[in-house]
Amino acid sequence: MSDTTVAEAPALTADALAEKFIALRNRKAEMEKAHKEALAPYNLGLEWLENQMLAILNETGAESMRTKSGTFFKTTKTSVTVNRWSDTLDWIQKNERWELLEARVNKTMTLETLKELAETANAKAEAGDAVAPEELEIPGVHITTMAGLNVRSS
Repeated sequence: MSDTTVAEAPALTADALAEKFIALRNRKAEMEKAHKEALAPYNLGLEWLENQMLAILNETGAESMRTKSGTFFKTTKTSVTVNRWSDTLDWIQKNERWELLEARVNKTMTLETLKELAETANAKAEAGDAVAPEELEIPGVHITTMAGLNVRSS
């Protein structure tokens, strides 16, 4: 991390702040692109070396190899995805394998459902019917909204 300090700046107009932010963001993007391009040959070199070491392990039937300079070894990375959710869910239900599911809900559908619940509650209230607090929530679901700032160039 750099020891750069930010000096007390004079007050700037909203337009000047946006202009400076966009210029700084654009410069950062240029630098990141240049950095990515500068790293490309190194990444290719690393990939080539990795392939050579993997070939040695495969040829010798070894899982790892220790050398004077270092040790290299095989690793396995696994990804699990679902391509037909309805079939997967049917199987989970039939076999009662609930541990295959993760405990989370879809954000978009949750927000849409809460909006529908609010609309239904408003209609009930307008008709003079009582609305219980639990009619406005999905049990166990907690929503956090954080404010941020985006800047777009004009």
